[in-house]
Amino acid sequence: MFLLYPEGLGTLTFAHLSAALGALSGSAAMVLARHISRDDDNALLQVLYPNLALFSVMGCVLPFVYRPMDAVVMILIASYASLLFFARWVLVLALTHMKAYVVTLLMNLQFVVMIIVGAVLFAELPSLNLIIGASVIILASAYLLLETKGIRSRARRVVTA
Repeated sequence: MFLLYPEGLGTLTFAHLSAALGALSGSAAMVLARHISRDDDNALLQVLYPNLALFSVMGCVLPFVYRPMDAVVMILIASYASLLFFARWVLVLALTHMKAYVVTLLMNLQFVVMIIVGAVLFAELPSLNLIIGASVIILASAYLLLETKGIRSRARRVVTA
């Protein structure tokens, strides 16, 4: 993950560390969602309750940091929140019904999408570190997928022989 930082590790700030903590806690949330789905098959509630908790906590903080916003900004925020809620719900469904190594590969494809979005919409050319970091993560997931498929096919050949 540290290969993704374009300027190297020497320029890490509190924001970078916060983002890393967010990524780690997001990963932990997905592991917990997979664990919970063994006993409870209602994926919507697995997304609804954490978002309600987040909404409640941020609602308590909001009076201290609120700045007036335009209606357009409010619509963009509501759109983003809705899309994020839907994406998390789909992710929990995927983790419930698919093998974890398949879902991991699909989740890691977001690096490719974000690099393309950055280049097309924001005219950001990715640095070499970013390309290497995203490639390492995606190739590791692809290797895991191919290796797991290879192990299963070899096991089937041994059983049938």
